[in-house]
Amino acid sequence: MTTCEVCGGEGVALGYAGLRRCPVCSHVWADLSIGKDEIQRLYQRSYFFGDEYSNYLDDRRIIEKNFASRLATLERFRTAAHRRLFEIGCAYGFFLNTARNSFDSVEGIDVSQDAVGYAVQQFGLPVTCGDWLDADVSDRTFDVVCMWDTIEHLAAPRRYLEKASSRMNAGSLVAITTGDIGSLNARFQKGRWRLIHPPTHLHYFTRRSLTRLLDRCGFRVVHVEYSGVYRSARGMVHNLVSLGWRAPRLGTWLGRAVPSRLDLYMNLYDIMYIVAERR
Repeated sequence: MTTCEVCGGEGVALGYAGLRRCPVCSHVWADLSIGKDEIQRLYQRSYFFGDEYSNYLDDRRIIEKNFASRLATLERFRTAAHRRLFEIGCAYGFFLNTARNSFDSVEGIDVSQDAVGYAVQQFGLPVTCGDWLDADVSDRTFDVVCMWDTIEHLAAPRRYLEKASSRMNAGSLVAITTGDIGSLNARFQKGRWRLIHPPTHLHYFTRRSLTRLLDRCGFRVVHVEYSGVYRSARGMVHNLVSLGWRAPRLGTWLGRAVPSRLDLYMNLYDIMYIVAERR
């Protein structure tokens, strides 16, 4: 991919990690092509147990703690009309399970069969396995669409937002979290920034480029913040060793030696939380 997903500009080599940058809108992306079969393979059980996470289910408590915080922020912008929630990239259903008592209905979709199976069996959630672009939602509309740490994984994020926009009425909300490659930490770390790891992360937004993409898809940004997250010390050790040192087996082993209920709050001001309203 040599042209920008956000504005169509011609990308130039960024100089590290095989990334390209748009000189027009500042968007950055991995210069590679990836098909649906490859995406399906990347996000199966091993992604959540050893590759990206040491053990996703073991971290349920802290993941739900972070989702409760995100939901609290989202509630500041909701009205009584925002009753139907849809999550793109719902994984094991932890957010939908957290949010279900706040909405009349919650639904979701994810490409991981294992994750969707868990969400259905453990929580009884109406979630499906598949790609949002192929999903048949009939004539249904949604009042809130969430993409938590998901948009960076998508090969064509503009198409996902366009479809979401087409299923939302004026005044509906989209909530997104993703890394900000324009942040001070990302600019200082460059190729060593912890969120640069294609092929799972394909797109790297700045506040400016994500705002521009949302505008192009019919949304007006109403809120931007840099939100911190609680992380388990075990998960942080795993990520440092597995992703930073590129030693996944060692990361899993060391992670198991750390107490499972030891939580640390971290905010490096490089994760954007954006809420936008459908025009």
